[in-house]
Amino acid sequence: MAVVAIAGAALRFWDPASFGIDHYDEGVYVLSALGLGDASLPDRIFPDQIFFAPPLYFGLAALAHAISGLPLDTAAVLVSAFFGALTIPLVWWTGRSWFNPAAGIAASALLALSDFHISLSRAALTDATFLFFFLLAAALAARALERGSIPAALLAGLAAGLAWNTKYHGWLALAVAAGAHVLALARGGGLERWKRSLVSWLVMIGTAVAVYLPWASYVASLPGGYGRLAEHQRLFLESDWLANLWQQAQRQGFLDGRLTDISLILAAAAALIAAGGRTGLSWPSIAVTGVLAAACLLPAGWAIVLALAMAGLVPAWCRRSIGSAIAIAWLAIFSALTPLYRPYARLFLPLTIAACLLGGCALSWIVDRRRSGGSARVEVVVLVAFAAALFFAIGKQGRTADPFRSSRGLAAMAGDIASRIPRGSRVKVIEEPPLAYYMHRLGYDALRDVAGIAVGAPSSEPIYVITGPYGQEGSLVSLGDSVRPIADFRAPVKDLRAVDDADPPWGEGGPPREHAFRLFAVMP
Repeated sequence: MAVVAIAGAALRFWDPASFGIDHYDEGVYVLSALGLGDASLPDRIFPDQIFFAPPLYFGLAALAHAISGLPLDTAAVLVSAFFGALTIPLVWWTGRSWFNPAAGIAASALLALSDFHISLSRAALTDATFLFFFLLAAALAARALERGSIPAALLAGLAAGLAWNTKYHGWLALAVAAGAHVLALARGGGLERWKRSLVSWLVMIGTAVAVYLPWASYVASLPGGYGRLAEHQRLFLESDWLANLWQQAQRQGFLDGRLTDISLILAAAAALIAAGGRTGLSWPSIAVTGVLAAACLLPAGWAIVLALAMAGLVPAWCRRSIGSAIAIAWLAIFSALTPLYRPYARLFLPLTIAACLLGGCALSWIVDRRRSGGSARVEVVVLVAFAAALFFAIGKQGRTADPFRSSRGLAAMAGDIASRIPRGSRVKVIEEPPLAYYMHRLGYDALRDVAGIAVGAPSSEPIYVITGPYGQEGSLVSLGDSVRPIADFRAPVKDLRAVDDADPPWGEGGPPREHAFRLFAVMP
C-alpha cells in the first residue's frame, strides 16, 4: 500500500511548475480566493460564485496561498493534488473495511493510476477535494449505520457537510447512506438494528445540515434567494439520458489513457499478492491477470473498470454488510443521476470512485476463488469474451489525452498580451476569469465586472478588451468605429477544458486544445 500511495501522490504532484489555470471554473475559484485575501479588490468573491460552488474549496486555496506564499493559481492546484493523493489510502481503508484486504489494495491501485483522477487532482477545480470528503462521509456512515454509533454518525455528518460545502450535490452522501439503509432492511437484519441505524442516519442529516447552513443562509440573503440558485441549476438538467451518457462515455474514453489501462494489471497483481499470502496462487488467478494485461491493448481501460464494478455487485450483495450496501447504492444513484445533467467530464468522477471500490471487490473475489475450492475458469471466459467484444466494438482508436499537460498556456499568453498594452491601462476580459486573474497579476486593472459582457465607451483613457471562445464580440458592435482590433493570440489549454468546450464527436486527434483570443482597444 505504501508503494501504491507514494506512486499515486508522485503522479499528482509531478512537475508543479506546470500548474496553472485555464478552465473557466478554475478562474472563478481563484478570483474568489484572491478576494478573500485582499479587501481592496472590487469583489471579495466572484460575482456569480454561488452558481458554481460553495466556499470550502476556494477558502482552502486562499489558506494554502497565505501559508505557503506560493502564487494563488499554484496553491489552488496543490489543494486538489493534496486531497487527490489522500483519497488513495482512503480508498484502500474503505475497501478493506467494506470487503477485504485484497479488495482494498486493488481498489486503491485502480485509483492511483486513473488518468481521469490524476487530471482532476492537477486542476484548480473542486472535484478531487469533494470526492475525498464524500468518500470519507460514506466510509464513516458505514461504521455509524453498522454499529448504531452516534459519535461515528456525527463524524460522518461532518464529512458530508464538508462535501456539501465543496459541491452542491454533497448532500447525496446522505442519500447514499439512506439507500444502503433501505438495502440492508430489504436483506433483513433485525428490527432493533434497523432502528439504531435510522437514528444514526438522522444524526448524520442534522450534523450535515448544520455544517452547510451558514452558506445556505448567505445564499438565501442575496437577491432572489436560494430559489435563484435552484433555477440556475435547473438550466443544466437535460432529459436526453442516453445521449448524455454517450457523450460522457466519449469524454471518458478520451481522458482515460494508458495509465488507466496499466492500473488493471497493478490492481490484479496487488489483489493476487494480498490473496496469495493466505491461499497461494492458482493458474486460474494467473490467467485472469493475463486477460487484464491483454485488456491494456484496448483503448477502453475505464470501461473494463466499470465492467469489473458490475461484476463486483454480486459478491458485494452476498456480503450483506452496510459497507457493501453503500457501495451498491453509490453506484446505482450516480449511474442514474449523472446523465441527467449537462455532460461535463468531471461529473463522472463519483462513479469512478464507486467503480474502483466495486472493481476491487470483483478482483478480490476472482483471485480468492480457490479458498472455497471453486474454479475461476468461468470468470476467465467472461473476461476474455468481454475483451474481445470491446476490441471489435471500439477498435484501436488513438488517444492523445495527457493528464500532465501544462496549464500555463493562458499565463504565457497574458505576458504576450501585456506587451501590447500600456502599463496602468484598464483591461476588460470578457468571460475569461483565468485570463483576468493573470492580467491582474501582471499589474493591470482587469477585475472589474469580470463576469459581465457589456463594454461601455471610455470617458478619457482607452479600455483594452480581450475576447476568447466564451467572449461576445457582439457587445463591441454598438461602439462602432471606436473599437480597434490590435492583435490575435492563441493559447494551448489542458484536456479538461478542451473536452468541456467542444462536444464530441471529435476528429482523430480529439477536441481542439488551442484556443483563439483577440485584443481590442476601445477609444474615447
